[in-house]
Amino acid sequence: MNILLINPSYRGGTISYFPLGIAYVSTYLKQNGYNVVILDENIKGANRNILQQIEDHHIDIVGITGFITQVTQVKNIADSIKTRYPHTPVVLGGPQTQGTPEFLLNNTRADYIITGTGEMPFLAMLKSLEAGKSPENTPGLSFRRQDGSISVNPPESLNQNQFLVEKPAYELFQIEKYLNTNYHGAIGKKSLDIIWCRGCSYSCTFCINSMQHNKIYFRPVADLIGEIRYLKENFGVNDFIFADENFTINRKKSVEMLTELKKENITWVTSVRVDLLDQDILTLMKESGCRKIMVGFESFSPRVLENMNKKMNLKDIPEKINLIRDLGIQLEANFMVGMPEETPETITETERFCVENGLFWGPAYTTPFPGTQLYEDCRNIIGDEEQYILKLGDLDFSKTMLVNLTRFPKKTIIKTRNHALVNTLAGIIKRKFRFSPLQLARFICRAMLFVADLQLPPFLLGLLNFIKIRLIKKFLIPLTGNRERKVR
Repeated sequence: MNILLINPSYRGGTISYFPLGIAYVSTYLKQNGYNVVILDENIKGANRNILQQIEDHHIDIVGITGFITQVTQVKNIADSIKTRYPHTPVVLGGPQTQGTPEFLLNNTRADYIITGTGEMPFLAMLKSLEAGKSPENTPGLSFRRQDGSISVNPPESLNQNQFLVEKPAYELFQIEKYLNTNYHGAIGKKSLDIIWCRGCSYSCTFCINSMQHNKIYFRPVADLIGEIRYLKENFGVNDFIFADENFTINRKKSVEMLTELKKENITWVTSVRVDLLDQDILTLMKESGCRKIMVGFESFSPRVLENMNKKMNLKDIPEKINLIRDLGIQLEANFMVGMPEETPETITETERFCVENGLFWGPAYTTPFPGTQLYEDCRNIIGDEEQYILKLGDLDFSKTMLVNLTRFPKKTIIKTRNHALVNTLAGIIKRKFRFSPLQLARFICRAMLFVADLQLPPFLLGLLNFIKIRLIKKFLIPLTGNRERKVR
């Protein structure tokens, strides 16, 4: 059988990353004798004529991955395929399926939905279809029965064997087209996404981990290092974006892996919880090539952190921030605003903490996603769920508050947020350029905020996003790290 796997356009193709999900699925399918074709709409020069690809490669089944924020593109692709090829099964997988099987079956023309880790369920479904049998007993599969009812099978529990597949089938991808356009890449580097571990043991209410298993699965270190060397030797990759949800979640394993990583002469980026860092682990990270870490602080209000079940103690955070900066590691701080317990006072708390510690506060508006505890808790506020989910496909969370979860008027939250954003950015400029007038810095920041919030045509929006990403990488993130010493 010939399988076409599609990664739909994300934000008009302005955000590019290597699609690890379909990369691992493609490896698993190839190992089991299937022919796989990849179409990634986010890389420049990609052949986006999906219908032509289906015809040219005699495609039997189409799989479409994506986040729920790509739902508009997913719907359009599925609908166009079923219009031209009504007997070609269309399967949806990836993060978009968390909490949404019924929605996706009711609002797209997809035939099957696979929830959870996709490798084994997708293979089981293919084998059933190939044998002329119904795949109805496949774990994690959702489908519409002949009587019109929807059947939703619970996903199979993730096990270590599902992670012990070979490296992604890189030969199916145009790897060279990813290397200089990665969203988290560095200018002048050849950057590519990779993964070491799956899962997270925390249960923040806004995350899908709040509603599923909390076990973590690690790849063998030798397997990871072998893949890094393969990418270095075959594609010249010298910068890696670890897609792990929590890179240092297991200290012992982290030390083992970082010790081996030191030998590879690369740079890399990942996401961490700052409260799991200390001098020793940070030093080892720096020595092994870590150039930037991304930290989801979310808020510096104890009340809000408790509301989102973040389980983060603020006491040692300033010390940890200073350790990161002293080592010359860039710190990308991520925040959200608008949790149910958010107030103008809690926003000011976060603003004050950011100003005191030289952090830029550029928050996304809190948006409940299906499959999370926050979504379940806020169903009564969301209202029409189908319309709400469809809107997620056309939303920029840094510009639009889709739903107000707080007890305060939407205008009050937005006004307080904008004021805090300007003050934190102006504070960073003032710290870096001590003789610059603070009022001038605030004026520049307000002008930047005004331009960023404009509702622009797609072409101009894409251009503005490209410029914004470049400016953040080139100037803003380096501004937040004002101390550096050599690692001994």
